[in-house]
Amino acid sequence: MSRALGLHAAGDRVRYALVEADPDGPPRVLAAGEVAAVQLPGTYRTLAAGRLLPWGAALAGAGRRPERLPAGWSLRHPATQALAAPAVAAAHWHWRLGRIDRSDLFLWLSEDRLHWCAGEPGGGDHGSRPRRSPVPQILTEVLERSPNRTGPVAVACDRQAPGLELLGEALERAGRSWRLLRPDPTEGGVDPAAAGAALGALDPGLPGFRPPLREGGHPARFWVSAAFLAIGLAVLAAWSGRQSRALDAALAALAERAAPAEPRRSFLPLPRAAIRALDRRAAFGAAFTALLEAAPAGSLQRLELFSSPDSGLVEVRLEVADQEAPFRPEALGPDLRLRPGAAREGTVLWSGRARPPAAPEPRAGARPQSADGEAEG
Repeated sequence: MSRALGLHAAGDRVRYALVEADPDGPPRVLAAGEVAAVQLPGTYRTLAAGRLLPWGAALAGAGRRPERLPAGWSLRHPATQALAAPAVAAAHWHWRLGRIDRSDLFLWLSEDRLHWCAGEPGGGDHGSRPRRSPVPQILTEVLERSPNRTGPVAVACDRQAPGLELLGEALERAGRSWRLLRPDPTEGGVDPAAAGAALGALDPGLPGFRPPLREGGHPARFWVSAAFLAIGLAVLAAWSGRQSRALDAALAALAERAAPAEPRRSFLPLPRAAIRALDRRAAFGAAFTALLEAAPAGSLQRLELFSSPDSGLVEVRLEVADQEAPFRPEALGPDLRLRPGAAREGTVLWSGRARPPAAPEPRAGARPQSADGEAEG
């Protein structure tokens, strides 16, 4: 069994939960409490007891998707790979224990905020609002933005948090059925966001969790790099298109004349980069068409095709939902090979590699050309 520490940070106070994951049963809370943020390193050493203890954090007030730890955060070693919003972390805890499902709108009423998470944790709308306005007014804003306007509502409420009765009356006036989530006494009043953050530390791939950005990093750099890459690919595609048209014209001219007594090179070979670009373009088109035709209707959840300038092959990743008509990758042909990857609930991930379709027979008078630009004898 594995253990992890979950933290829910709000201001200069941090609530913690030491959780043990049981593969044959629900997770268990071994310890829970609240400490000042500056005491985190000592608390970690006490709970770790000399072992390496993974940890995750739910950060209040850090936006819908926290990107990095707060400035001055005292616990830096070991580093974490799991950050999430409190609403997502708390929803994961109740989801893991089977208390909510996809049809629910999850609400968590704490002393100072109202958190919400729609549908599967990390896969839908979520957020939180400080309780500066009356609870019914905040609830109205949440219900208006919820994608499910008629589904049931699951409500969790901290023991010290006032306003549960007002929240229930507002839900009933809105015509929404609701139920109160009652934690098991063995949980000892644990903060659900802290417990959910521990689950994220045990499995950083849970939806809604992400590793913190490196210090000094900024998301804008990614988009700038992507823009320059897109411009470079566009220029390369235009150049390779001109080269392709020149090649077709040269082959057509050769076909009009009688074949010479001895084969000879009648034009300069294309550069290797141009040949690879043509291969990538052919592989992209063939793979895209074949996958759309092979996937059963409505089953294709995600499709990624990508390559690099120094390769003529295309990497393929896709996610297919389970349906009555199964997805059959063996029918895609020899130019597209896929292998199954990790399976999520209701879907299967596939990955592989596509190569350009086999070239047709060369025209009369033309000599075949290899990918490195040399004519074959």
